[in-house]
Parts: sequence; structure tokens; C-alpha cells
Amino acid sequence: MLFHIGQIILYTLAFDIVIVSGGFFLGLHISWITLPIAFILAIVTLYLLYNETLDERFVIEILLSVFVFIILAFIVGKFYDLTWDGNAYHKLAVGLLKDGWNPVKEKLVHDVSAEIEDPSNYFWSEVYCKGSWFFAASVYLVTGNIECGKVYTLMIMLCVFSVSYYYFKKKNIGFLYRISIAACLALNPISVQQCLSFYIDGLLCSLLELLIIALLMLSEKSLFDKKISYSLIFGSMIICGNIKFTGLLYGGVFCIVYFLFDSWKEYRAGQMWFKRVLPGFFVFAALAVVTTCFVGYSTYITNTIRHGSPTFPLTGVNKMDIMTSNSPFVGGNRVKNLMISLFSRLDNININSDHKPILKMPFSVFWNYEKQYLGNVDNRISGFGILFSGILVLSVIIILVYVIVSKRDRKYYLVLLNVIVCIGLSLVIKESWWARYAPYIYFVTIIALIIAVSSGNRFVRRFGFVLSIIIIMNSCIPLVCLKNSYYQSKTINSSLNGLILDDGITVYSERFDGIYYNLNDKHIDYVIDDALRDDEEAYTLPYYNVKWKVGR
Repeated sequence: MLFHIGQIILYTLAFDIVIVSGGFFLGLHISWITLPIAFILAIVTLYLLYNETLDERFVIEILLSVFVFIILAFIVGKFYDLTWDGNAYHKLAVGLLKDGWNPVKEKLVHDVSAEIEDPSNYFWSEVYCKGSWFFAASVYLVTGNIECGKVYTLMIMLCVFSVSYYYFKKKNIGFLYRISIAACLALNPISVQQCLSFYIDGLLCSLLELLIIALLMLSEKSLFDKKISYSLIFGSMIICGNIKFTGLLYGGVFCIVYFLFDSWKEYRAGQMWFKRVLPGFFVFAALAVVTTCFVGYSTYITNTIRHGSPTFPLTGVNKMDIMTSNSPFVGGNRVKNLMISLFSRLDNININSDHKPILKMPFSVFWNYEKQYLGNVDNRISGFGILFSGILVLSVIIILVYVIVSKRDRKYYLVLLNVIVCIGLSLVIKESWWARYAPYIYFVTIIALIIAVSSGNRFVRRFGFVLSIIIIMNSCIPLVCLKNSYYQSKTINSSLNGLILDDGITVYSERFDGIYYNLNDKHIDYVIDDALRDDEEAYTLPYYNVKWKVGR
């Protein structure tokens, strides 16, 4: 039942994005009915793939899926997104889509050359991947609260837990051990840090975990249903490739590498290997086309047509450098920068900061210094958590010992394959020092954990279980900020309720267009006036210093 609920969650998100993308081709807009239709299609898909006897459990699974969505949406709806990007362009894009913007047919920015110098939030909304916004807008239309739209990260975290638990149960991993692995995958540090915001790096990390598990399932056709494996791959990759440009890159790399690995196995198995791998080639080719040319049309194709590059503004004639000003490093070797980031105190400095990263011993904690950064969703230094450097050292030792002493079987080559991909991406992607852009580094610890808990040695298995506890603890330490975030949200909510005045208000928010949708949700009567920026008599909200005055 847990696995089926995870399937429903993934299929619903994927179908929602597919439906929205198809509607845009026809000149339609996102509607309140989009989400219910996506959910119905998810149920139909589960029914078609259902391997168990169809009985009352199927109905229970559907009802539990609805209940889970309601609970998770309620939770995230109680927390205001307090992040810069969330209030700058994520909410703006979600609100525009909810209000009828069709990104295939309608431009937000007409003078791109002017935007290049000082890009507005509308610029980012038009050129960036939009998958998460499609789903968030669908949720927004159903709930009437834009904050509920960011439920996608928690939903996929639950999906990761259910699918990975199912996978390791079928692999005969012991109960406590499969619980611990599933929890480490679901509670990855990036997703935990970002689960109450519109940021999508944690969502991407979880989706890549799902994709890899599905690829593993596909490579073990004797143990897992091939149709179910492909459905999970399609669902994960369609979402993954349409929430971030790097999602398409990372997901594509893992799909290609696993396909080549399976092809190599077929080649070693004997004659007619090409005939056996050809269907898989066409399936993955179809997945690439669907992900980029159909579902990704509103981004990849429109960017190519309008700006000459599918991943504009990161590439192309007028490409923009968004990393230099964000980086804490001035040049330097990328490997050195990565090591400094991994083995330093938790921090969030950039090129303009007045201090540098401070190295520390693995597993050491400087609580009074590091606690001030725990609430951030995008720490640039030690972004995987304050204990991660020690966890990584132990993980590398486990993997090295395994590679040296283990027999050369299928598991051995899978471990080697995944480690090589993770290391390769770490070296090729020069921004790997920033944890939110480098989920593959976290995967190294998961590989080590799986090696340990699946060992034939009882001591090693127990050591793996202890390691899993440390990994979970490291990921969950930022949750100490949850209480403060809740009270901040309550304060903001009370302040917004105080703006529901008969005379209406005049309001201005510099660079945070998404906040206006929070005002809309409260049915506040307002007009926007940028003259309030320098008005010393204007009141200030405790929400990115939004200015306001009574009257219109």
C-alpha cells in the first residue's frame, strides 16, 4: 500500500505537468480541474499496473493518497515562504500561471536586451523551467492559498520513502535497515532545508533518487515489473527535466549511464544482444523527446525560438553569469573549492562577504557560530549539514574497502558505476561546492550506507545502521528552526489580516512581486505605488519590509 501511494503521488505530479503542457499547445490555461484530472489519470495508471488482487485495499490507497495530500498541503500552507527567490520570482510565476498566463503563447518580457542588464522577476519567470510552477499553480487554484503550492517537495520526499522502502524490501534487506535507508533517502539535507519553500533543489535531489531507484528496478527485470519501472522512470524524468536545467542534465546522465550498463550486460550475455537492447533505446529516446520537446516546450523550445538557446540565459549569445557574484571563491581550482566547502564551518558567504570559509575537523561542531545559518535554504559553505564532512569521510572509507576486497559481481560494478558518475559530476560541474547544485555528492553517502547494511558481516551491518542515524540527524538538525519559522509566519499572517481595511491600502514591495499574491489570498484591497519606497511616513510589514499606507 505504501508503494502504491508513492506511485499515485508521482503519477499525479507528472500527469499534471503533462496536462498543463498539452493545454498550452491548444491555447488553454491552467484550470482548477487540472489537478483532479491528473489525480484520476494517476489512479487509472495504477489500476493498469496493479499486480495484486484488486480489492478494497485499492480504494483505501486512493483515499489515503487524498488524505496525505490534504495534510501536507495544510502544513506547508501554514508557513510563509521567507526566501528571497521564493518571493521574488517563484511565487510570481505561480501566480501568473494561476491567473491565466500561457507561456507558450504569451511573452512576459518584450525587450530582452534591456532585461539582460538588470533582469526582472518577470524575466526569470519566462526563461526558467516551469514544471514545479505548473503543479503549484494547479494546487493554488484548488486551495486558494499560494503557499500550499509548494507542497511538491514534501510529496516527493514521501514518494522517495515509499518507493525505496519497497525496493529494498524486495531485495530482502532487513526491516530496520530498509527503514533506515529509505529515511536517509527521503530526508536528504537539501529537501529538508527547502521543504517549506518554493526552492526546487531539494525537489530535484529527491527526484534523482527516485529516478536512480527506478533505473535499478529496470535493470532487475526478474524481480521488478518492467512496466512499473518504466512508469517510475518516465514520471521522475518528466518532472526532473522540467524543474531545472540541471535536472535535465543530471537525469539524462544517469539514464544514459544505466542504459549503457544494461547494454554491456546484454553484450556479455551472448548473441543477439543488440536486438535485446534496441527496444530500451527507443523508449529512452521517446522519453527524451517527451521531456524536452513536448512537456518542456514552454521552456526549451520557446527559449530556442526567442533567444537562440534552449537553456537561455545560462547559455547562448546573451548568456548571463549568475554564479560569480554568488560564489565565495575568487577563481581557484574547482577541486580545492569543493574541498574547502565540504570541510568548513557552515556558512553562507559570497564574493562580497567580509570573511572567508573557516576549515574544521570532520564531526566537529561550532554551534554558536553555525546555528545562525541553519535556517537558510541555500548555504554555500558546508551546505550538506554540519556533520556531513565526517559522514563523507566514513563513506569514502567504506567504498574504498568494498572496492578493494569485494568480488567482481553485478553489485560491485553497480557500486563502481554510481561512484564514478558521482565523482565525475563533482569534477565536471565547477559549482559543485554549492550543495544545492550537487545532489550527487550526497549520493556517495547513500552508496556507502547500502554497502554497509547489505553486508554479510553483522558488525558492518550494525555500523551501517549507526551511520544511517548520524545521516538522518545531520539532515534534520535544521528543523530546530521550524518553531521560529512558524512564529514568523504567524506574525506575517496577523500583519496581513490587519491590512483588510474598508478604505483599502497603497502598497509597494521592492523586487518581491510574489508577495502581492499573499495580499490577494487575503482579499486585501490594494493598489501598488512605487512612490512609497522613499515615503518615511509609510508603515512597514515584517515581510521583506513591504511599505504600505491607508487609502488608495
